[in-house]
Amino acid sequence: MNVLVKSSASLAVTSAAMSAGIFTSDNHVFAAIERHRQAYKAFVEATKAADDASTGTTALKQPPKVCIGFHKKGSFSQTATGADGSYTITWTPNGETEPLYVYSPEDIEKNVPEKLSGLDQRNWLADKMADWDRQLQETEESERDPLEQAASNAGDLEEAAMCDLMLTVPATTHGLVALLSYVRENDRDGWFLTREHRELLAWTLERALRGMAGLPEPAISNRLARLVEGDETAIA
Repeated sequence: MNVLVKSSASLAVTSAAMSAGIFTSDNHVFAAIERHRQAYKAFVEATKAADDASTGTTALKQPPKVCIGFHKKGSFSQTATGADGSYTITWTPNGETEPLYVYSPEDIEKNVPEKLSGLDQRNWLADKMADWDRQLQETEESERDPLEQAASNAGDLEEAAMCDLMLTVPATTHGLVALLSYVRENDRDGWFLTREHRELLAWTLERALRGMAGLPEPAISNRLARLVEGDETAIA
């Protein structure tokens, strides 16, 4: 699920409307709350459906396998060599080879060819690790359960609605109370809002109070501006 979804457009609209005095009521706040309520409900239901479907089942996924070299094929034979019943086991190559695979990054690192050194060794290891990562990603993408995908999509929509809500500036005390009440009712365990959500909410509340008091807009920090613009590198 995306941690932060770009909401600068909604911020600009809300800010311009506040400055022009367009919002004489808080219908936009109640609408944003309802949008998030519905998105959150859909996310919870989609997540439960995915969890219920996976309960008691084991996903049979083909793990990635990386070729680290080849070894000769052949066969063993046993030949009696003494009266005491001793024998000799002989392995005879048949001229064919077959790939040798490993199934974990740790085994890749353990099987770097001894004949390689320096840059050649690092390049070999980087190539095999890249092969492992590519196969792992392909496996996850091809075998992802539709219900899990639906839950992930619902999570993205919920996050978008949450960021929209955090940037919706109330015009009256009624809207302010409605916004705070909605957050308080759902954040009793401390998991409803992320750190970034709380920073956006604090800034939104200050903007609302300053707007009601006829004071200038509050200054915005560089990190907060990047969050508003949807820059995920600003996320702690």
